[in-house]
Amino acid sequence: MSDLMSGIEELDEQMQEAGITEVEVQTHYPPDDFDWPDLADKQDKFEALPPAPVGALPVVLRDMCREASTAFKISIEAAMINALSIVSGCASRHYAARIKKGVEARPNLYALTFQVPGERKSSTFKPFTRAPEKWICEQRDDWEDKKIDKEIRVGKIEALKRKLKNDTSENPHADLEEIKKLQKEPEICNPNFIKDEGTSEALARRMKDCDEQLLLASSDASQTLAVMFGKYAKDGRPDIGFYLKSFDGDPYGSERSNEDNSIQMDNPCLSIALTTQVRELEAIKRNPELFGSGFMSRFLFCVPDGLAGAVDEGGEIIRKYDDAVISAATEEKYLKLIYMLLEDRKRIKTEYQLPICDEARSRWIEFYNDTERKMGAEYADAKDTVIRLPHLALKIVAGLAVYRADDAPSITLQDMNNAIRLVEYFWLHTERLLGMISKRKMPKLVRRIIDKLKKDGANVIQTSPMLKNLSVKAEDLQEAIKWMLDNKHCREIEVVNTHRPQGGRKPATNYEVNPTLL
Repeated sequence: MSDLMSGIEELDEQMQEAGITEVEVQTHYPPDDFDWPDLADKQDKFEALPPAPVGALPVVLRDMCREASTAFKISIEAAMINALSIVSGCASRHYAARIKKGVEARPNLYALTFQVPGERKSSTFKPFTRAPEKWICEQRDDWEDKKIDKEIRVGKIEALKRKLKNDTSENPHADLEEIKKLQKEPEICNPNFIKDEGTSEALARRMKDCDEQLLLASSDASQTLAVMFGKYAKDGRPDIGFYLKSFDGDPYGSERSNEDNSIQMDNPCLSIALTTQVRELEAIKRNPELFGSGFMSRFLFCVPDGLAGAVDEGGEIIRKYDDAVISAATEEKYLKLIYMLLEDRKRIKTEYQLPICDEARSRWIEFYNDTERKMGAEYADAKDTVIRLPHLALKIVAGLAVYRADDAPSITLQDMNNAIRLVEYFWLHTERLLGMISKRKMPKLVRRIIDKLKKDGANVIQTSPMLKNLSVKAEDLQEAIKWMLDNKHCREIEVVNTHRPQGGRKPATNYEVNPTLL
């Protein structure tokens, strides 16, 4: 390999001197019985995950996840990630966990679970959405009455404006003051803060009606993801601006020519709980900007093992029917938690900064520094994703402190340790995801080489053309090929040139790529 690049350059010079602009390349392959390792099959076989840290959840969520897993025969990690994200959508957007000014987080989470067919995806949702949906139903009558009051108020304002405009007001000053008084009345908040799909504009409009807070939740999110990834965009690009701003509460604006159709929010807050089929990973593969923009790094991912048809060590099917159910006591405790969070959400209108003890703050800083250190080595090829782990831990810990339902919630060292345990566990799922879309195991330049071969319908790396086509440094291409050789992604093949100048050096070796990658 040390002579590879110098051989390319010398060959090019000799071709130019001899007046040769193209080289007809013939390759001599090893025997047909050569046995390639099946990398495609290897990628589908995940390393075993450690036990899910369900004990890191507050007691009420812990009991719900365990009993839901037993009753509906669903993976415990899928129950956990849905519980965390759905409950985060019920918490107030005004809670904040702060390490220092500018390093802070609210409890809202983005979660995305990928499951194979037959995994009872709806059963991972219903136990956790039933309580907030009940609260919404109970608020609906009051909401309808308030809508009538709002229509009457708007009518009064318009009537007073017409009188002032037409100069028919008997007391203009009093009418103007009445308009100001009516306009200052608080906006009516739509209680239906849960939506299962919609364009970013439709979601923003619903969020605006729901006091700038929304939960996007679906157990069959293929359509939701299609819209999110650019299905209705004019240029076909992912429509993610709304999601990026709503993660941390950056002001969001959607301007329209008609002022009445414009959307302006000062502190939007979105929580996401989505489950979809593994096949939807293809959409992520086609949109690499989802990672480059930082969008995907905002998610907690879950890629659980399939339970359909699985058997235990004794040969018994894991999902064997039984009469287990979620106990009434557990459901009642969960219902009380949801109602408390939703009533607090109506009551709390300014930021509530959660007190954090010194030990918890020091633990977070230790986790931050450890993550930063690993980005230079262990996580070097996944920096754009792993960089947000400390921030996700801060979001989770804000929720854990609130979900205990203390009168004066605060962040303890145990809360922080539990949040970090959860982040580190779901990072293992993220590594699975990155491996499945060749973002974690495969260096970026190697992916570019394979993508180029796919585009050309080729299976051989010709080093000189590849170097020119990709416009990369010679040493970088050499390092990428070495990585491919070491990982059985390619093998050397003999090259015979029919137009090699006399006295010229033997041309650089070409490489056949493992067909399972193409």
